[in-house]
Amino acid sequence: MNMLRTRYILACLAVLLTAGAFGQNKKVTFTGAGRLLLNSDRVHGDLFDSAAVATPDTVTAQRELGGYALFDLGFDIRPNAQTEIRAITRINSDLDGFWGAGIAFTVRELYARGLIKGAVRYKIGDIDTKATPYTLWNNQRDLGVNTASALNVFGDVIDYEMFYRDNMWRQQGADLDFALMMPKLVDELQFRGMISKNRNTDYFSLPDRMFALGQLTAVNGDWGEVGYTYASMFDIAASAQFSESASTTDVHTVRFDVGLPGDRGLRLGGELGRSGTRYEETFGAPADTSGSFFDVNLKAQLPNSPWQVRLGYRMVESGFRSPGAQSRQLNVGRTPDAFSFLTNQEIARPMGIGDILKDPTLYNLTFGPELQNYDPSLENAEPYGVATPNRQGVTVGLAMEQDSSVLRTVNIEGGLLTEVQGRGIDAYRNFAFARVRAGIVQGPVSASAAFQFQQTNRDGLTGQGAGLDGIGQVALNSIFAELGVAYEIAPKMDIVGAFLFFAADGNEYTAIRNSFNQITDYREMTVDRAETLSALGLRYRFSDTVQLTVQQHWRGYEDAIDAQLNYNMNQFVVLYNMFF
Repeated sequence: MNMLRTRYILACLAVLLTAGAFGQNKKVTFTGAGRLLLNSDRVHGDLFDSAAVATPDTVTAQRELGGYALFDLGFDIRPNAQTEIRAITRINSDLDGFWGAGIAFTVRELYARGLIKGAVRYKIGDIDTKATPYTLWNNQRDLGVNTASALNVFGDVIDYEMFYRDNMWRQQGADLDFALMMPKLVDELQFRGMISKNRNTDYFSLPDRMFALGQLTAVNGDWGEVGYTYASMFDIAASAQFSESASTTDVHTVRFDVGLPGDRGLRLGGELGRSGTRYEETFGAPADTSGSFFDVNLKAQLPNSPWQVRLGYRMVESGFRSPGAQSRQLNVGRTPDAFSFLTNQEIARPMGIGDILKDPTLYNLTFGPELQNYDPSLENAEPYGVATPNRQGVTVGLAMEQDSSVLRTVNIEGGLLTEVQGRGIDAYRNFAFARVRAGIVQGPVSASAAFQFQQTNRDGLTGQGAGLDGIGQVALNSIFAELGVAYEIAPKMDIVGAFLFFAADGNEYTAIRNSFNQITDYREMTVDRAETLSALGLRYRFSDTVQLTVQQHWRGYEDAIDAQLNYNMNQFVVLYNMFF
């Protein structure tokens, strides 16, 4: 391993020396990132106290020390004015290893892009891509209202590691686009096509899975734009030697964003479409399924004001399937990295808000055709974003952003939704949600606040007789609140702090689905838990892209239903983050 590391360093030096010669012509430039994370975690509380529980935990080690150091070195090579090649190599070292042990070398990113005849743009290799919220869209993670400056640096780590950026998913394939000027009809007619591999075959029973996307958009500077999008996820049956089964899901949508007549700042936008799923040579597969949706919203920019108002209505049928838009970032089936198991029975520790905000291992790198499980106490109204199936209702929004006053940003979202089709019983679930975010800046002080509330209700069976009335009733409430503060005590040095609170109580029935996304059963869950997270530390900003933070976190987890898992956790964290 030491010899490998030496060769890597020598190779980097050689590239740097070579790049120096090319640098005169700006054919090679460098990009990259570095990170150092040190953490010291301690778990304690009633779980380990013989006076609080009948059987205290005597198995779990109550302290963990760890961390890692990594460096991403990228080269942007421009052999000519129309071509760019990027390659990023990562060297990663776990701090639990010694004398070269635990060092890994990987290729993090590799692509080529450029222009053909000065008109057609292409990209081959790693692609960060999105389309529309109903065809290809990476929805924000649960508890996405997180804004505190003390903690959003950990969210930045998650976004960087998982390639989350501007609602994009990372894929590997080819993407191209071009535009035609058509002044007699529209200003511009834009074309885009993309194809990527979504899953590799195991050469036996699982075939290769591909994802294709096509878009046609007409743009007019006077009235707006209208576009058509086609997305398809399909299997290549011949790539698996011992299976001929394959599935295909196609999505067709039309989207629009047009200005209404008059100079009143009104715009009408939306999207509507339909999906279809079919199976070939697949045992137990259902008949072809389909579903449709429409989403219409009216936006108004208030005159001489930074405020914008939005009112929308949408309906998404229960049979609508769009793998690229209905996939989730957070995988609730995974176990947190810190103190993964607790109690003498080695029970997996429940995922807490501190894990959701800080642990990249809990997140998905790509999307798939399955409707993944979710935790209704975290997100129940829109677990798969606006494309969540079996939802209809009204949403509203109010937003503002400005640099000229103490109040810098405000974002208010709310909605009243209901099911399109009853699940389990005929009665519909009703959902209400509200999210508020705000940020202020006054001299050396900056602060942010966020609040999220969700409520789910459903009437149970009535008129069925003793022992049956009330079955299926749902009542679930959850709140998440956050306050963050940063105070500049010296040039580029800040004291940062945050306090978070999460609570959920009530009951819900979660769907159990088979591999065809069919509901086969329901499982009732009952929840009554509360969590807190407090953070305090120092941050030094070497530049806008380089900073060092040292923080102490205090976490508390209390479950009134399963008290054996109640715990407190202290976490001391040193994080150095650099981009160049």
